[in-house]
Amino acid sequence: MIRIGAYPAKTVQLTLTWSGCWELLAAFEGKLLSGNVAIDWRGWKLTGTVDPTRSDLFASEPASVIVGGLSWCKARDWRPWKSDRVEGITAKEVARSIADQLGQTIEVNLDRQLGKAFVPRRESGGQILARLFGKNWHVGTDGIARVQTRGTPLVGKSVSVLEYEPRDGRCTIYADRPDQVPLGAIVPKDPRLASSRRITKLVVTATGDKERIVCYTEAA
Repeated sequence: MIRIGAYPAKTVQLTLTWSGCWELLAAFEGKLLSGNVAIDWRGWKLTGTVDPTRSDLFASEPASVIVGGLSWCKARDWRPWKSDRVEGITAKEVARSIADQLGQTIEVNLDRQLGKAFVPRRESGGQILARLFGKNWHVGTDGIARVQTRGTPLVGKSVSVLEYEPRDGRCTIYADRPDQVPLGAIVPKDPRLASSRRITKLVVTATGDKERIVCYTEAA
């Protein structure tokens, strides 16, 4: 069973992308939720925030979009970063300052020099991270933002390929649970795959006890 806060979910669609924030669209029993929400996907824990602009009653039942890292998605004004030091401002300093201002946690393992000043536009914290680090940042399912080069984790032992569409690299996967198919992992060998494929996006839909896991891939 998948639970959204204290309530059992009826339908769920989870989208995890290589970069940026993740989203979960859920219809569930109970009352409308707000603020931070814990999701229990049969023992896999996710932490996100209800987007109040995309949550309401539909057919008299609550439905919400829950975002991993919602605070990183909101455009706002920022004061410029300036420094008189010889080394100037670094991207790591800006990223950590943004996280502090948003009340978020970030882990930064990449860096570069930005000169004596960095002047942001009216934009979201996530857009600034994208300007500083490109696609090398994301919000994990634990709600923590990370600036890093993704590794190549292993898939779970239960993972196998059900279908493969070579035109767009889309794989339908069987797995005991979605976290057995982490981004960056290599799809298990299958005669339908002409070469190794790396998982770059995950879309999981669930209704009742039925789940469908779709991975978007690129050549490894």
